[in-house]
Amino acid sequence: MPMWIYDEQDFRLLSVNEAMVRKYGYDRDTLLGMTLLDLRPAEDVPALMTRLTTRASGHEVSGPWRHRAADGGTFYVEIATHRLDWEGRPAILTAAIDITGRELANHVLRSRQSETDRLLRMQTAIIDTIPAQVWLLDVAGNVMAVNRAWSRFAEEMGETAPDVQVGRDFRGAAGGYGGAEPAGPARMAPPIQADAVAAILSVVTGRLPEITHEYRLKVRDQTRWFRMTAVGVTDGSGLPNGAVVMSVEITDMKRAQFEIMAAQNRAIAASAAKSLFLAHMSHELRTPLNAVIGFADVIEGQMLGPVGVGTYRDYAGHIAVAGRHLLQIIDGLLDLANIESGQLSPERRAAALDGLVREAATSCTAVLRRYGATLDIGARGNTTADVDARLTRRMIGFLIDNAIRYGHSGGRVQIRIDGSADDRVSIDITDDGPGVSAERLQTVTEPFSMPSGSVRPERAGVGLGLPLARHYAELHGGRLELTDRRAAGEATSGLRVRITLPRHPDA
Repeated sequence: MPMWIYDEQDFRLLSVNEAMVRKYGYDRDTLLGMTLLDLRPAEDVPALMTRLTTRASGHEVSGPWRHRAADGGTFYVEIATHRLDWEGRPAILTAAIDITGRELANHVLRSRQSETDRLLRMQTAIIDTIPAQVWLLDVAGNVMAVNRAWSRFAEEMGETAPDVQVGRDFRGAAGGYGGAEPAGPARMAPPIQADAVAAILSVVTGRLPEITHEYRLKVRDQTRWFRMTAVGVTDGSGLPNGAVVMSVEITDMKRAQFEIMAAQNRAIAASAAKSLFLAHMSHELRTPLNAVIGFADVIEGQMLGPVGVGTYRDYAGHIAVAGRHLLQIIDGLLDLANIESGQLSPERRAAALDGLVREAATSCTAVLRRYGATLDIGARGNTTADVDARLTRRMIGFLIDNAIRYGHSGGRVQIRIDGSADDRVSIDITDDGPGVSAERLQTVTEPFSMPSGSVRPERAGVGLGLPLARHYAELHGGRLELTDRRAAGEATSGLRVRITLPRHPDA
């Protein structure tokens, strides 16, 4: 069965199976350079775009659709889709069932009903070429013909096959769907499921023009799935005149869907286990690390008396700085785990952002001194916002640290808090470093994203600052925006990070 995965946003094909390569006649590389629209004849694309932009829950309507092969020929398919996550972006898994034979049969059945015997023989010949199981029903629900595929399937199923016989009602009764049961002994075959009977009758009687119904059967202790499609046939005046019923086995597709769902459940469980592990490990590491930092502070500050060798005091200071940096990373991992598990909720209160910015800047004194950078902080307007003070200090601290690390040595980091708007407060943090390329702007806020080659390794962090800052902003109902200064037309290179937070309702 041809199957493929396409990007839900730009419809680009992301993966195709071998059956699709054979069916459509393109090589794999050509298919992976195409979009969903390229599979359709040009005249069908507008209708497809309309359906894709109005579809429910991101799923493509089942069809039928016309598809175009590499040699220019077209054929009809019915589509089954399933939404999934493909490498971090929303995608659609699609399976295609060739229903060209069914469409041909429908076309024939919609033609004139004259010369009934000749047309019936022609119909029988046509449906015998269809690999799916096909019945032809008259307006009373009697079986006019079944194709060879149905006969082979009934043989294979033996006594478990529904009692569908030519000349009798499709449920096994005589004289149509309103008739009585036939006299005499009858084979005790299992009846067609009640919901399938109701679906077929709705088409035979003209209440619906077409239905699609999935059902399952037990065949030798195995469950097999089928998709039944019933299409109504009308006479020249538009009155019901019977139906064509086609049944296609979709067991493999169903198994694939179940496997996908199981894989998704395993992925969710693995993610939860990872978050739990990070949370436990973070707690376990913080306890001894706090002791290391505390004792290093005691030695550096000579709280219990003078240190005999001054170099030891300096070493203690280095230990304290490194320990605080490691503690910041561990706290970041703990927050990331809590964010991914949905357990981190901000405790929001009115707070002046200019004060929080200055507190965060104080915590960056060591990295400022290390890289010889300077801070320029300015504010205007009412900077009161509705925030969690701890998370906001951490968010701003991450962004200042990031700007210092990726700026030039001895550079200048500018911070501007703007409270002039009525409904929001914004914070701009600007550095004078190499900036970020357009393609990396899309990924730099993902966890553990590494810096570009223009940043020296000793300045690179672990890739948590910008991702955590983005998460903190979004938890507050705000947003984080990145702008490359050179790309924005400024004379100086660097990166501008803007955090926008909602104004406190009483401010």
